[in-house]
Amino acid sequence: MVVVKLWYRFTGALLKALYRVIYGRSIRWGKALHFRKGLQLTAELGGTITIGDNVFFNNGCAVHAIEEIRMQSKREAVKEE
Repeated sequence: MVVVKLWYRFTGALLKALYRVIYGRSIRWGKALHFRKGLQLTAELGGTITIGDNVFFNNGCAVHAIEEIRMQSKREAVKEE
């Protein structure tokens, strides 16, 4: 079981690095972003995606932005006010 968890952490880190290279600052995420297979993030035509802390995406989730998409916890929203 430990090997499986390590594999998921490794592949997740690779995917995050790939998104960073392809999209630069158009896609940003906070601490403890977790996701399962099939996650698709796309920011086109100047769009941005901002994902807050402690976010989990299940299998086959897709987020596509042409303008701005922000996902955050209630705790983060209260801090901004």
